[in-house]
Amino acid sequence: MQQPPYQISFSQTLNKDNLENIDKENDVLKITSKIIPLPFNADTFILTPCAIMPKGSCITIEIKFFKGPSKTQWLKYLHIEKNNNLSFNEKNELGHFDTDIFKAAEYIDSFKYRITAKGKVSFNSLNCVITKHKALFDLEAATEQADQPSVILNIKPISQIQHGFERKNRICSPTCIAMALDYFGISSSLQETVDGVYDKKADTYGNWVFNASYAGLYGLENAVIRCDTVKQAQNIVSAGIPLIASISFKEGELKSAPQKETPGHLVLIKGFTKQGDFIVNDPGAETDAQVEKIYDKTEFAAAWLKNKKGLCYKISKQKGT
Repeated sequence: MQQPPYQISFSQTLNKDNLENIDKENDVLKITSKIIPLPFNADTFILTPCAIMPKGSCITIEIKFFKGPSKTQWLKYLHIEKNNNLSFNEKNELGHFDTDIFKAAEYIDSFKYRITAKGKVSFNSLNCVITKHKALFDLEAATEQADQPSVILNIKPISQIQHGFERKNRICSPTCIAMALDYFGISSSLQETVDGVYDKKADTYGNWVFNASYAGLYGLENAVIRCDTVKQAQNIVSAGIPLIASISFKEGELKSAPQKETPGHLVLIKGFTKQGDFIVNDPGAETDAQVEKIYDKTEFAAAWLKNKKGLCYKISKQKGT
């Protein structure tokens, strides 16, 4: 598959054609995929299950990566369970898991997955996202706009600083998830959301898969994806779907941001001006009243699309609901 010159990432929803074997015994379901080739040699990888998990159920994910003819062992990726989310940071000669992201020593060209689900788990989808970080970034191509009018989604502002108590500086991700859930009519308090996404082993609230999976508990479609262009983001948000984006910037690079600089922070993209500037809910603001921000298109594209390779959550209603 030939990629556009500016494309540095690829997102794909996996389907039943990818499966090699399904075993079910009592309340344990084991799903093993075929070897799935990637469209280009990738240096990072994230796999996100979208599943409804009733009380007492859990999911464990293992992944095997390939580089040419090389064969490697299964690596334990994540265990997803209410109030018991765990990451494992396993590694082999091809690379290592850094909490929720596999980072290749050089590159990977294919993979297969194995999922063990216990309890009455209902899978809606499974999404993988890959990246080639060494690819050149074209800011001009990335900031091309869609030919659409301005749009803004009606999403309640929540400040992690105002409501986050002693954890206020660590919960930008679940605060954005809580805003997205409220937008879709789901009641999950900030406290409940923060507790629900917590990675016990890594002691973090920012695990990409656990945050996305939390939305899936309420029947929402969710995936970790990467956007390559402003146009791509505009098309998604114009369809009524908010994006929760990872950004980083140094002092002076993102004017009017609550922080002077940050190596990593999440904001919710809820709209665009006619000029293509980003309208966001930034949970890092001191109060709810200060959460809504308008960020310059080029500055925000650099902070998100360039610095973080367009990494984001995409959360939406299931089709037909």
